[in-house]
Amino acid sequence: MSAIIILQSADYKAVPLPKSLAVHAEFTWNHGEPRRRSGVYESSGHTLSLSKADIDAFAQQVEDVTAFLSHHADVWRTYVQALRHPSAELVLTSFISPQGAAQELTLPVKLIAAAGNLGMSISLRTFLTGESEA
Repeated sequence: MSAIIILQSADYKAVPLPKSLAVHAEFTWNHGEPRRRSGVYESSGHTLSLSKADIDAFAQQVEDVTAFLSHHADVWRTYVQALRHPSAELVLTSFISPQGAAQELTLPVKLIAAAGNLGMSISLRTFLTGESEA
């Protein structure tokens, strides 16, 4: 998954997603269930996959995510308003090359505005690749 939303709430059970969002769900968890690594979940929520683009196709991720946020804005707002203390994080991933001291990935204003209007923070996760830029 190259672009995801992590949506969590203080609800004891994860409130089912509306049908148009549920098709994007990759993982759902509930408060008190065992975590994969250790401990238990302290929230309930969903992870939604927004892009099938490869991790090195950052521009395509941005395009896919922007389209998702625009298309599902009304359903998202209605759903999130029904949750107890919701929080949402939009996560984009990309590779960076070890050769460059400074590298830049630009998040377009349209993407930032769409995420902000839906109450989402944005995280950019970068992973070091062994390949040098050509």
